[in-house]
Amino acid sequence: MSDFTPGLPTKKTLVFVDNNGNRFSTDIEVNPGAPGAGGTGGGISPNGGTISGNLVLDAGNDATPWSVTPQNILRVGDHEAHISGQMTGEGDLQVLLGVDNYAPWVFRPGKHLIFTPTGNTVVEANDSATAPVLIQRFSVTAKNGDYVAFPKAFSSDTVRVIVPSYFDGTSFVLGGTDRQKPTDRNGFTLSKWSAGPNPGWNNYADTMDIIAIGAG
Repeated sequence: MSDFTPGLPTKKTLVFVDNNGNRFSTDIEVNPGAPGAGGTGGGISPNGGTISGNLVLDAGNDATPWSVTPQNILRVGDHEAHISGQMTGEGDLQVLLGVDNYAPWVFRPGKHLIFTPTGNTVVEANDSATAPVLIQRFSVTAKNGDYVAFPKAFSSDTVRVIVPSYFDGTSFVLGGTDRQKPTDRNGFTLSKWSAGPNPGWNNYADTMDIIAIGAG
């Protein structure tokens, strides 16, 4: 093969062998690519280049269930990032993004789903605020009237707090926020009530789960 020059045709030599073992060759000239693809009249240099317009990677196979498309590979040193897609005959698409040999992130736009490398799905949250939604789940040891600080302060005072109820073996324990002491970005005052043989405010400090949702 002749030296490669971006934008210019290249010459290649094809070698054929017949059934009797005889070898013969012929030279062919290969078009560098479509005009405007880069260089002078087409072609991309191995050392870089620019493509103007769409780049189509044809898988070269039929759209069978989850047919794999060609991979885009980004190599830096000994590490590689792989970006590829899979498509069904019905047009359902998923995009895979993985680094080295780790399990990929899977994006399925048609189903509005994102799967993490561990196989879990990413939660989609919708909030009228412009800031990202932050969800905090933690445990505290507290009694009625105690102040509970969030592990991380929210960026606004609009925070929703969920205190799951539970049965302690004798009474059903209910928890919530004290509306007379408004919740803010830093924390809230716990209201804790026991419903059972001796109903009333629960002044026993035990472990409670807390879920807080607000602006991150």
